[in-house]
Amino acid sequence: MPSELHGGQAVGAAPLTRWELAAGSAIDAHRDVAVLPKRPAGAVVDGLEAAMLGALASSPCLVSFSGGFDSSLVLAVATRAARRHGLGDPLPVTLRFPGVASAEESWWQELVIEHLGLSEWERIEIGDELDFLGELAMDGLRRHGLLWPANAHVHAPIFARARGGSVLTGLDGDGLFGGWRWQRARTAIERSKRLEPRDAVRVALAKAPQPVKAAVLTARRPFHADWLRPQARLRLRVQLAQAAAGEPNRWDERVAWYAGRRYLALGVHSLALLASDAGAQVVHPLLDPEFLAALAARGGSVGFGTRRQAMRELFADVLPPALLERRTKAEFGGALWGPRAREFGANWDGSGLDTSLIDPDRLQHTWARPNPPLAAATLLQAAWLATRA
Repeated sequence: MPSELHGGQAVGAAPLTRWELAAGSAIDAHRDVAVLPKRPAGAVVDGLEAAMLGALASSPCLVSFSGGFDSSLVLAVATRAARRHGLGDPLPVTLRFPGVASAEESWWQELVIEHLGLSEWERIEIGDELDFLGELAMDGLRRHGLLWPANAHVHAPIFARARGGSVLTGLDGDGLFGGWRWQRARTAIERSKRLEPRDAVRVALAKAPQPVKAAVLTARRPFHADWLRPQARLRLRVQLAQAAAGEPNRWDERVAWYAGRRYLALGVHSLALLASDAGAQVVHPLLDPEFLAALAARGGSVGFGTRRQAMRELFADVLPPALLERRTKAEFGGALWGPRAREFGANWDGSGLDTSLIDPDRLQHTWARPNPPLAAATLLQAAWLATRA
């Protein structure tokens, strides 16, 4: 079963199943919906502040800060909370990847730091030490077995600087604010006088029984795990569609559904293990139950629209205006598929994985791409672990 979330911290998580490992992805099968506190609509930013106070009171309190929406939001609210409560400013810590153009965010980072008036900011230049099979990744795999996602070790250099204290992250604003499948359908339901031609189809599907939704989503949703054998790919595509069909078409109900997603439980648990190895605590304020309850109550049935609209409505008073209009996003895969990962992938003999589900040749071909998907790195690490059995 998924772990429960207590203040954005994990208290246990089941390992990847056979089918999840083959896909390299968490699947929301047989999951619980989180039970959020009951509360009236209130100030969402205040709820987010409250989720950070325990971490801010520790020393040191670091913020994993990339310059994207989520980490910028956490840093901004943490800074406001610290100053309101007479605590020291949190220390933003940023990983920089010279030579990896897709990971370049320095302009956005500097914009946020200047906007907040922070005088201290630690920047760590990264070479190939965050390779999917580099020493940092392998150390976590040796200690704990397979972690998920495969890039959980990216936080290890930040955890190492937080010994005795805490790290705040922006996990998982993309999924929370930007991943609601039925947002346009719910808007059409609530505002029926301004319908677009396709709204009738969206509304009908949003209101359809779950098996109907699952059948439609199975046909529509792409599934890019090209290394799976055909029957395995079809079965997983159906499983993923069935899980997606359970997503509610009301925002407030969707927030509770989101909080129980298995990928969150697995990710939070893996990061907690790595933080503990470093003698630190990791806290994910965007997953705090009280904050999520405030967000659900404030959004009601219809929510806030798109991710960018949500940012503007909820956080315009704490984030730089230019960031609220940002339309780009960094991508870090090129920094993690390093020489050790490439060498292992090229020389892999096909052992250690379930070849009844996985085609070794196709998987090896995927690993050879310029920037393979993150799910493929999970299988790479699993295959490497098998060599140590």
